[in-house]
Amino acid sequence: MACPMCRKEFTIPDDGLTGTQKNFFMDKLVHVRNLSAGQEAQHIPCDLCSGDEASAGETVKPAFKYCVQCQQNYCEQCSLHHRKMKGYSNHNQVDIGKESESLEQISKFSPAMCEKHKSEEIKVFCQECRVAICMMCFIKSHRTHDCSDIEEVSDNLRGLVVTDTVKVTDFLTKTEELPRIEKKEE
Repeated sequence: MACPMCRKEFTIPDDGLTGTQKNFFMDKLVHVRNLSAGQEAQHIPCDLCSGDEASAGETVKPAFKYCVQCQQNYCEQCSLHHRKMKGYSNHNQVDIGKESESLEQISKFSPAMCEKHKSEEIKVFCQECRVAICMMCFIKSHRTHDCSDIEEVSDNLRGLVVTDTVKVTDFLTKTEELPRIEKKEE
């Protein structure tokens, strides 16, 4: 099958499309969309107090803030407590249901999480497998591979994109300056 992004051919894994490599960018966009989707956003429960209230049979409080670093939804009261706690005071909390603020801040600060180890943040890039992984994946499957810090690889790739963009723009300018060859009609 051809990749919908780059058109490179790949084989569908035995466990189907769920076994394909995760697109972290698209995953983040879907998550942000769910948090900023107006009416849908009003039905997101507070992650902290909803467990206690649901078990006690009380009404679950709707979330109104999302902590980007903790990746949790908070009602107004839990959000205030979270901000006052010493270790979390520098966390970025965004309003749920306000698309413009949420999209930018969540995309900027939200860490990419490992698909296999849900609580582990992606921190390593395996050069041999060309895949972003967490430390647990590194220990279990990529220990003998050539791996780098994901931030360094990301910075290098950003620089490469800028360089390639300049080269393509220069090439486009040069081709536009070339005289046109017109085909003679018979």
